[in-house]
Amino acid sequence: RPRESERWVRGIETVCQLGLKARVVHVFDREGDVYEAIEMLEQRGQSYVIRAQANRRLSGGGYLLDSIRNKPEIGRTQVEMPMREGRSARTAQLSVRAGTLRIRPPLELKGRRAQEIDIGIVHVVEINPPENAEGLEWYILTRESHETIEDCIKVVTFYAKRWKIEEFHMGLKTGCRLEERQLHSRERMETFLGLANVIAIMLVRLRDLARQEGQSTVLNPIQTALIRKKFPKLGSNLTNREALRAVAQLGGFLGRKGDGEPGWRTIWKGMHSLLLMEYGCILSSAISCG
Repeated sequence: RPRESERWVRGIETVCQLGLKARVVHVFDREGDVYEAIEMLEQRGQSYVIRAQANRRLSGGGYLLDSIRNKPEIGRTQVEMPMREGRSARTAQLSVRAGTLRIRPPLELKGRRAQEIDIGIVHVVEINPPENAEGLEWYILTRESHETIEDCIKVVTFYAKRWKIEEFHMGLKTGCRLEERQLHSRERMETFLGLANVIAIMLVRLRDLARQEGQSTVLNPIQTALIRKKFPKLGSNLTNREALRAVAQLGGFLGRKGDGEPGWRTIWKGMHSLLLMEYGCILSSAISCG
C-alpha cells in the first residue's frame, strides 16, 4: 500500500462487498480517523463509531474538537474501565456533549475535490478521575443517532466494546506471540491462527473470570487436577483467580504481594506448559491402557 491509512478504506470496501443483511456499524480506534474512510462510509450509507484524533477544520471557521467541548452538557453516564498495566479497574463517571458539525477536508485532499461532511460527534469526559490517573476523554465521530442522552450512551457503549476486542488481540499478539512466528505463507498463518484464536479466547476468559468470585470454569478436569498436583496448597474448590495465578506461576509469575496481576506473556507461557502437561498425561494414560 502506498499509505498505511488505505487499510481502512480497503476494509470498508471488503465489508460492503459481503452484502450482509444485518445492519453494520464500523468501530475504529483513533488510527481509523481518516478523512477518506469517513467520506467512503458516508457515501456508502454505512454507520460508524470512530474515536477522533484530528482536530479538523470546520466549514464556518473554528475546529471540531474545540467546538464540541464548548457545547452544553446533555447528561451523564458511566463506563466500566477494565484493569490494565499501571491502572486499576474503576467505574468512570462521564459528562456527555454531542452535536453535528460540518468538517472541511484536509488540505492535501483539496486537489481531488473532496467534499465537506456533516458529521455527528459525541464527547465524553471523566468527572473527578482518581488522583495520579489519566482521566478518560473520548471524541467519537458517528453516523448513529446522537440527539438524546440515550442515543449518546448507545454510541459510547459501541466504542467501549473495543476493550474486549483489544484484550483478544493482545492475547494473540503478546500472549500467543503472533508477530514473532515469522510464518511466510498464508496457509501456515491460517493454520496457526486457527489454534491461536481458541487459546486466546481461553486466556481472555481466564482473565475476565479472575475478576469475579466463584469456582473456576475455564480449565477442564485434567488441567484442574494437574494444577492441584503442582500447587497442593490450593483448596479443593479452585477459584477463578486462583486458576489464573496458578497458570501464570507455571509461566514464571512469582505471585508476591507487590507483583500485581500477571501479564499476557507469563499467562501464555503458563498455559503452554499446562497444555504440554495435559498432553503428556493423556499420552501416558493411553500407553498404560495399551
